[in-house]
Amino acid sequence: MNYNEWKQMQKTAGWSALGKIVATGLSGMSDVTGWLATSLLAAAAGIGGAAGFAGAKLNAHDKQDIDTIQKEYENERLKADLGYLQAKLNNEYAQSENASKPKAARIFA
Repeated sequence: MNYNEWKQMQKTAGWSALGKIVATGLSGMSDVTGWLATSLLAAAAGIGGAAGFAGAKLNAHDKQDIDTIQKEYENERLKADLGYLQAKLNNEYAQSENASKPKAARIFA
């Protein structure tokens, strides 16, 4: 083996070793980024669950809220009943007014 062949073999071995180092580094980075992505997803799920739990507790209805909603419902029902009775009363009044009006005379020939 002459010097040029030996030098070429050294270059090839160096590039091969460098290629192995780079490949190992990229593989390691892939493992780290996969772990980071998994950790980030787990953290986001935990934060979302905690926010949902806190929101549910803040918006939960207690006895006073249920009583208020029931009173609002009863008030709306009473408003509807009053509206129905007012319309019926106005209709009866209009009918009595029409009945008491003088009728036009009809002449038959």
